Amino acid sequence: MISKISRRQLLKLGALAAGGLLASCAPKVVEVTKVVEKVVKETVVVEKAAAVPTAAPFVLELWSWGPMNPDNEPTKLYHDTMKKRFKDKYPLGDFKFRDMGWDEVLRQNLVTALLGGTPPDIIVGENFIQPYAEIGAFLPFDDVVADIKDNLIPGTYAAAVVKGKMYGVSYMTACFGFERNPNVIEKAGLDPDKPPETWSQLLEQAAAITKAGNGEYYGYTLQGPVGFLIGGILRFAVYHKVAKAEIC
Repeated sequence: MISKISRRQLLKLGALAAGGLLASCAPKVVEVTKVVEKVVKETVVVEKAAAVPTAAPFVLELWSWGPMNPDNEPTKLYHDTMKKRFKDKYPLGDFKFRDMGWDEVLRQNLVTALLGGTPPDIIVGENFIQPYAEIGAFLPFDDVVADIKDNLIPGTYAAAVVKGKMYGVSYMTACFGFERNPNVIEKAGLDPDKPPETWSQLLEQAAAITKAGNGEYYGYTLQGPVGFLIGGILRFAVYHKVAKAEIC
């Protein structure tokens, strides 16, 4: 027996059939979705791992002074050599030199820059290393000098060591020497061609010259103290070392 089906009944059955098909295929569709998500996640991870930073030009601000300034003729060869070596290693890098003074002026400029959040990248100047290294204003560079450290004289960087790390090294060093004024020595009745040979003789001659000078001239003078004046402290430190009395 053949029965007729209306258009509405046909569409209804078609919808149910489609629904059944989707339901029976549902697990496969979900599984496909999972696979797609996994591939997407893996692709993203690979892309991040393969990313390389883009190189860009950079300028290091260097606070120099006097002999270390690039326009200082006696040290021009040194500057040119260092800049060439730097350029060979970092073609996109360059330096901006600024003369920010010396001693007290330099210290004030450094403190101002640190408080303002605008410190230089490199600084050449005076004995301002340890106090600021203590507060984390400077970075240690033991790794930079690792291959030459054994060849460095400890005294050239001892004042820049904090908690076993090196924060600076002298670009030049020397020994203190006595300077004598022969005119003053002659006025005091002493022979300028016969300098003292011991600390005791130095003290005796200094006292004799000061007494003879009577306020006009003195047997011994020392730079400072004026304001902060690191220079005076450095020169006076020689006598602390001789007397084995370290500054606290």
